Amino acid sequence: TVWSAWHPSREMLVSCSYDNTARVWEEQVAGAVDDWYSSSTLSAHSATVWSAAFSPSGAHLATVSADRALVIWSRAPGPPTA
Repeated sequence: TVWSAWHPSREMLVSCSYDNTARVWEEQVAGAVDDWYSSSTLSAHSATVWSAAFSPSGAHLATVSADRALVIWSRAPGPPTA
């Protein structure tokens, strides 16, 4: 993991990686057990994803890569879209 960012109001984390992706992690609570799972993999970059940040509302996520691209992702219901 290169960098990570927390969602402003939900139990959600985004991790950036050397494999050119960012992963969205969400908390799954089953009884008394907390567990985290990867709910989606964001693949739009052609080089290491260095950083990510949620908008203040959490509706959008920005990722920045060594490919010199900034991608804005929508957090509408379902998998994020670029």
